[in-house]
Formats: sequence, structure tokens, C-alpha cells
Amino acid sequence: MQLFVFCNVIFFFAQPLAGFNSLTTPLEVHLTGMPYRQAARRMVDAAVAAKQVTLEEYRAQFDATIHNQAKSLVILLVPMLALALVPLYWRGRRYFVEHLVFATHFYSFFLLLLLALFAAASAYFVAARRLGLPVRGVDFETIYTVVFLGSCGAYLYFAQRRVYGQGRRLTLLKCVALVLAVGYILQLYRFALFFTAYYSV
Repeated sequence: MQLFVFCNVIFFFAQPLAGFNSLTTPLEVHLTGMPYRQAARRMVDAAVAAKQVTLEEYRAQFDATIHNQAKSLVILLVPMLALALVPLYWRGRRYFVEHLVFATHFYSFFLLLLLALFAAASAYFVAARRLGLPVRGVDFETIYTVVFLGSCGAYLYFAQRRVYGQGRRLTLLKCVALVLAVGYILQLYRFALFFTAYYSV
């Protein structure tokens, strides 16, 4: 937990400096880029009408609230991943707390990886502006996703091999399942964060 809290503090302190949003997910992301965007739009429209404010005023309040809440609610990612580990390793008769320890270490790595990718992207944009390197036309989202998922997959594979001690093929299959679970868990986290921020504004 000390390691996770330390990485969490570093991440949320440095993220605004890098100019990227990932775990904070501002209102615009919820309204345009999430599977529940239509329901979110209806809820926000109703809230704007009830509070008698403009959408921009509501957006500013929402984004400030969600930024503060994300710092503490990010811990929700840990038990959700631990729950995903239970069916994968139910025959090993592992205690749930062992899965929690594994998940805590993974999300410490997860936060540092996001921060490293943010820093690399920021450095590239600065260098591109100075040296005239291409920025437009480069599919940064695809590159970012491939590097991120590849790094998470590599970490999880070696971590699962070390902690759970199963064979290479079986571990690889479970690693793929766990990477997919990480993606779904991130969506669930954003979904939960939207509701906590919505009812706090």
C-alpha cells in the first residue's frame, strides 16, 4: 500500500504538468467517448437545467470535482483486478488478500507506466515543434495503445509466472485474459467516477 500510495501521489502531481488526462476523465470524455455517453448526456442536461447554469459552468465544476475524487477512488482498481484473478486461479486455493497484493503491485506499475508514456509523448511534441518533425497524420492513439498494452502484458506475464508459478502456455492465456480484464476494469472505474462526480457537483 505504501508503494501504491507513493506512485499515486507522483502520478496525480505530475499528470497536469504533462498536459494529459487519463484516469481523471473530464466531462467531455464521458459525453463523447464512453459507451454510456447518451445516458451521461441526458443526466448532464437535466443537471444543467436544474441548477440553472451553463454547460461550461457545469463542466468546470464537474472537472474540478472528478480530478479531486480520482486521486482517492483510483484504489477501486485494485479490488476489481483481484476479483478478476479469483476465477483464473481458483484451483490454487489462494487467499483473496494474495490477489490484492498482486493487484496493488500491478497498479503501482500501471501508474508509473502511464506517467512515463505521458512524459515521452510530451517530449516528442516539444521536439517536433522545435525540429519540424511530423505531428499531424501520426496515429498517436494507436501507438500509445500498442505500447501501453504490450508493456502491461509483459509485466503481467512475468509477474504471473513468478507469483503463481504455472507453465508458460497457461500463463500466457491467463495473461491475455487479464489484459482484457484491465481494459474493462478501467471502463468500470470511469463509469463509477462519473457517478460519484455527478452526484457531488
